Amino acid sequence: NSDKILSLYESHSQVYHRGKAGATTEFGLQLVVGESMDGLIIDWELVAGAPKNDTQHLEPCLERLKKSGISILNVVGDRGFASKKNSDYLGGENIGDQLCPRNVIDLKARLQEKKFTFFQKRRAQTEARIGILRHRFIGATMPAKGFERQQKHMAWSIFAHNLWLIARRISEQEKTKQTKQAA
Repeated sequence: NSDKILSLYESHSQVYHRGKAGATTEFGLQLVVGESMDGLIIDWELVAGAPKNDTQHLEPCLERLKKSGISILNVVGDRGFASKKNSDYLGGENIGDQLCPRNVIDLKARLQEKKFTFFQKRRAQTEARIGILRHRFIGATMPAKGFERQQKHMAWSIFAHNLWLIARRISEQEKTKQTKQAA
């Protein structure tokens, strides 16, 4: 791929191996999203150039959140984020490690923990959140050309997503309030 012209407009785009069923390779940019328990996107990174292994994103994400004054009690992620280094880091920061273990035996043991299973069920919502972000706010293909513009487009998309989510929550609260008053 290094000898190929992958895009006339997006020289920073890459073809990278993901190893997922049905889509072993992907083209474009790597997007890493961190969200709160209620679905707000609180951290994101659009990676230019060669994508990084998921394990390399956890510590920088948590450092950005710490700098912004957000305290983290637990971290949840799929097998891609699990590593001894990340588990050690979380333990040193007194953050609950709810990362899905890569080892099947370890996973079976963790699935016996109520807290872990709760967070892993919650983690499934993150995949849906990425789908909502992509299809409702970013678009099938990013309309911006050039990495800086794509970062701005992503920031606006995430901002719009978070406003949409907050507006939905307020609307739901109003409906609940009206229902209680009518009863």
